[in-house]
Amino acid sequence: ACGLKEDVKARCCRTCFGITCNDENENCLAWSQIGECYKNPTYMLRNCCAACSPDYDDPCSPNPSVRPAVAEGDINNIFERALRTYTHYSPVVHSR
Repeated sequence: ACGLKEDVKARCCRTCFGITCNDENENCLAWSQIGECYKNPTYMLRNCCAACSPDYDDPCSPNPSVRPAVAEGDINNIFERALRTYTHYSPVVHSR
């Protein structure tokens, strides 16, 4: 797969890339949607090239191989850190 070959992706036209960049596992799209492209790039870029590539038809589409600014669990981590750091304010957790 071309996912690991940046020079091929750079030289390759959209059609060529579409032919050479395929998902080898039926779970690739689901895995990419939960962040596996940036959490496990070695496997994902080799076996899930299409799912881990930005959409060629949409220049504003996110790149699944790059961790987003706010990823799964980040907000919870922020609140957990606030609870630990600001105990002198006696924060109260109303739900989790």
